[in-house]
Amino acid sequence: MENKTGKVTSASFKKEWSGKFGTMFDHNIEFANGDKGVYTSKKKEQDKFKVGEETPYTIETTERNGYTNYVIKPIVEKNGFGGGGRGFAPKNYEADYISFAMSYTKDLCVAGKIELKDLRKTFNTMYGVMKEKLDEVSGSEQK
Repeated sequence: MENKTGKVTSASFKKEWSGKFGTMFDHNIEFANGDKGVYTSKKKEQDKFKVGEETPYTIETTERNGYTNYVIKPIVEKNGFGGGGRGFAPKNYEADYISFAMSYTKDLCVAGKIELKDLRKTFNTMYGVMKEKLDEVSGSEQK
């Protein structure tokens, strides 16, 4: 697999098929540098490869049933924008930790392990531990 950037000269729908993640759509993609291959998308109207735009991509050669196939994929930026996973925004672990910490704290209260009057204190402790661990593994010391 090779990382490249190229100007898209052609992007056309090829076929629709059923995969383990639902209906998938193959598109023929061609670049000004001569690279061409198939990009598989969950959208019939794919938006990763737009004619006339410089686009980062990978191209991989695969052999199947005696045929050589060229698989084109967009390169996913590390900031979380532009594809992969849900592709909407970077993962916000701090927001998740707020939800988890409150849920776990509520569970302790319902189970009778803490009093309702101690909910805020327990939540803050639990969230603090989660945030501290996130800072430790991400290498940041932001509080």
